This record gives sequence, C-alpha cells and structure tokens, in this order.
Amino acid sequence: MGNMLDTDTFLSENNRKDVGIECLVLPVAPQANHRMRFSSSGKTSLAMTPEEAVDWIGDLLKGGKNISAVEISGPGDSLATPELTFRTLELLAERYPGIEACISTIGIGAEECADRLAAAGVGHVTVEMYGTDPEILKKIYAWVRPGRKTIPLSRVTEMLVEIQESAVKSLVQSGIRVNIRTMVFQGINDSHMAGLTAVASAYGADSMEVIPFVIKDDTKEGASAACSAETLDAAVREASQHLAVIRNVTSVIRPPSMNTGGEQAAVMPRASPQRPNVAVASADGMDINLHLGQVDRMLIYGPREDGLACFLETRPVPPARSGEERWSALAAQCLHDCFCVLVANAGEAPRKVLAKHGIKVIVSSENIEGMVDVLYHGSRKKGRCNA
Repeated sequence: MGNMLDTDTFLSENNRKDVGIECLVLPVAPQANHRMRFSSSGKTSLAMTPEEAVDWIGDLLKGGKNISAVEISGPGDSLATPELTFRTLELLAERYPGIEACISTIGIGAEECADRLAAAGVGHVTVEMYGTDPEILKKIYAWVRPGRKTIPLSRVTEMLVEIQESAVKSLVQSGIRVNIRTMVFQGINDSHMAGLTAVASAYGADSMEVIPFVIKDDTKEGASAACSAETLDAAVREASQHLAVIRNVTSVIRPPSMNTGGEQAAVMPRASPQRPNVAVASADGMDINLHLGQVDRMLIYGPREDGLACFLETRPVPPARSGEERWSALAAQCLHDCFCVLVANAGEAPRKVLAKHGIKVIVSSENIEGMVDVLYHGSRKKGRCNA
C-alpha cells in the first residue's frame, strides 16, 4: 500500500530523531457518534485506514523514533466503527507487539467490547467524560447517537451517563486500566470536577486527564466557556481529591491528517483531469449516511466551468455481483471519472479493489457540503453552488 503521508518532510520539520514518542495517535475511526456544541467549523480530518496507520508507525521507526504506545483516537469515536479499531489492533500485534495499544472513546459500545479489547491486548482505555449530570451534558453536546437513530438530547444525556458507568465498570472488570479524559468548560462543568472524579473513582477508574477548553479561530460558539488558568487550577485541585490527575500530556504526536494548516493537503486525495469528480453515498442528499454495500445510486459532485464544485447528477449503481467483480463493475460503470467516494462505511475488499482503479474510499459521517468543500478547496468555504 502506498504511504498516505509525506513522512520524510513530517519527520524533518516536526520531530528530532533522538526524541521518543510517549504516545502516537492513530486516527483510524472515521465515524462520529457525538458532536460537541463547541466543535470546530474548520477543516474536516480524514481517517487513515488501519494499514496506512501501521505503515506510518513503520516510517517513524525507520526515521529513528522510539514509540512506546499508540492511541486509537479520532477523527470519530474508536468504538463507533469497532471492526476498524480491531483490525488496527490485529495489525499492531502482528507487526509491533512491543508497542502498547490504547484507545479513546466516549464509552458507547465499550461494555460489549470490553472482553474483546482485553483479548486484543489493550491495557489502557481513555473514556471521555465531561460530567455525570445530564443537565450539564446538555450544555456540552450538540447530539449523541448511541445507535442508528437520533435520540432527543433531553433523553440521550441521561442514557450517556448510564452508558459511561457501564463502560468504565466493564473495562475495569476485564482487566483494563481506565483513564478519564475531561475538558473543563468555564461556567458549565468547572465546578463539577470533584463530583465527576468521585463517581469515576467509584466506577474503578484510576486516573484523570484534565484539559482546558480553549477558543480557536474556527470555533463555532462558546467563547464564554473558555477555561482560564485560574479555573483550570481549581478544577485540578478538585479532581485530585479522588483520582491521580494528569494535567500536562507531553510527547504526543498526531499525524498531519488531524492537524490544520498546509500539512492536511498531503493526505487529501486530489482531483485530476481524468478523475475530476466525487461520488457520495447518501439517503437524503444532505449527509454521508449509507454503507457502500447499501447504495443503489451515487450522487456525483464535481467542478463546473467556473471551478465551483456542484451537484452534477445521480448515477445508478450496477447490479450486485459476487466478489471482486462487483467492485470492479462499480469502478468502471459508475465511478469511472471519480477520484474518491464518500461513504458511511465500507469493507476492506471494496477499498482495495477501488484503490486499484485510482478511487479513494473515504468513510465519514459529515454533511456532504462540508466534505466536498474540503476535498476541492482544503477547507469549508462559502460560495459553493448547490445546483
């Protein structure tokens, strides 16, 4: 498989060879199961495939890095698409058994996966918890989706509290150490730290990572929730009453696909004269929400004469065939002029077949407009036509 990162440039510009990496983030989780009210409105990060992520580890090791642990985290939730997470863990165990494997999650699906995670060699899970009071969580989350259906926020925050309790307890029971990662939002959950850590400790967690919420240039809303140094200090003091607090996490490397700035262009598939268009699997024309195997038609987006990216047409998908022939027919008959296809999920077999035809499969749960803008412009921009 070709390397998706310009690793030599990344190493020379961002890392010294004699510095070890305490934790390397592997973004192999494409699907989100929640969204924060204060999420960024800027560039959309793309997930690596498990194979690309493990290849990247090899490149870093060849460059002289010492990697002691990896964390499967982002751009979605590691347990929203568990098979991709377990495929990554399988590859890690095969190729780099000496590297500790960890994951981060908000906990949805953790109870069901706890024993399997332990069997896969995961010794440490970070559960992201911002409170144990549903009313506080309503102010932090825009939505949470435990399954396929969207549940009203008033009910789902109550469910999340119960889900996270079961998640932590199940992970601990399976022999996995649990760290709680919380973000401090001033005026929202900052005075809740003692209560949160007391509950998390009772569940069996053994540490807490405390992070301040900061305003970025592309933050949608929430300037009043930015955490001051004084508020953070107070939150740490409260949290430390019940758990060991990890305040400053150092030596964490995130790949360019999770950063902003020019590096992101290195991991984006790009249009070419032969393949100028993007195919989208969508049931409603708004969000990327269909599995590749479920699609009976593709929405095709591409540039018009003035360069703006627009919806062009709907194309039927060829009748299902068996094995590799099915995906080769899809590439030839439906995606012949597309450089990538946006889907909610896809198996490994179609990914490999389409890649042979020069078509990148991108798994995402974003809205179509945002992802199309990212692919053609490198960020979400105003002015894209809709028809």
